Amino acid sequence: MRLANDGQLPGRRVGKFWRVSRQALQEWVAEKEVQQVEVSEKPQSSFSPSDAPVPTAPLAPLSSEQGEDAVDLSDASLAAMAGRGTGGSASTGATTKQEVPDTIGEAPEGPSAEQMFLRDQEVLLKPNQATLEFGFFYSRTEQDGLTAVVVNSIPVLASSLGEQDLYIWNFTGRYGLPYDAQFFANLPLLSTDNTVTATVPGTTITEDSSRTLTETGNLVLGLRRTMVQEQLGLPSIILSVEGHIPTRKRSYAVGGEVAVVKRIDPVALFANVNYLRIFNREFSEISRLEPENLFRGQVGYALSLNDAIAISTSVLGLFTNKTTFKDEDLPTLDSVERFSLRLSLTALLAQGLYIEP
Repeated sequence: MRLANDGQLPGRRVGKFWRVSRQALQEWVAEKEVQQVEVSEKPQSSFSPSDAPVPTAPLAPLSSEQGEDAVDLSDASLAAMAGRGTGGSASTGATTKQEVPDTIGEAPEGPSAEQMFLRDQEVLLKPNQATLEFGFFYSRTEQDGLTAVVVNSIPVLASSLGEQDLYIWNFTGRYGLPYDAQFFANLPLLSTDNTVTATVPGTTITEDSSRTLTETGNLVLGLRRTMVQEQLGLPSIILSVEGHIPTRKRSYAVGGEVAVVKRIDPVALFANVNYLRIFNREFSEISRLEPENLFRGQVGYALSLNDAIAISTSVLGLFTNKTTFKDEDLPTLDSVERFSLRLSLTALLAQGLYIEP
């Protein structure tokens, strides 16, 4: 702690804690060992009066509880002492006070991969800092089921294979506020390709249907604030509130989230619970109807391999209750419980460019 506070250790202060890169620490120790070897192998003929020990005041002995051979080094004594590995020029033999640079090691130019993974749960920006992010997301879903097809004017059930390709272009802005708060805004552009192939059992009759839809999603505006800073034995607690403003044929919504993050290097444990209240606009298009209450939860961990790579595992749950619409022509949405396991990797490819499969 003393070396870190004096700026001699290759570490960075984050809140109340010091974080030290293992690689940087090993390089720092290796450099110190090299300095000790250079000093110890210095030829005797190079001795000069400047190499003589600097006279110091007598050292006061410590109490018997601290050991008979222990001595108390005052700040003045420490400043005047010189010894092996403390610096000096091996070529001239002159022992001088080692100049300590303002910073040791290179601080990362941007967020680490672990911080980038937790960007939607933690407050990373300082007041008046702002970021603009562009992200691209792709997923493919295949699902077997049954569908009705018409054969010779007779509706029959056929086995179907549904395939959906989802493309999302995300535009996100974040702005740091005082009191560990952050404002964020998000606007997605969505494109879906849906293809259904139906096959009538016992026949070679197949029916294909496809549909492509491209539109903007809801504009999400929110505020996130760290209510409890992470401390020894305690996690950080982050609260968020958000509002969804429809851009097209969608519905308004408001919600909030509670997130908990605890770091036990090199692992970050996290969990969050999110609630969204949707004020449905009763569209005639069934696909645009949404559940009135939406609950989401997530728990998992992120393992930081280094500043550039982090792997993560999490379990997500989605829950909705039964929703009945006022219009009698509209159907009732049943309650849903859906769980999924997420395995992901967050990697820094270049400055400002991350990939997260």
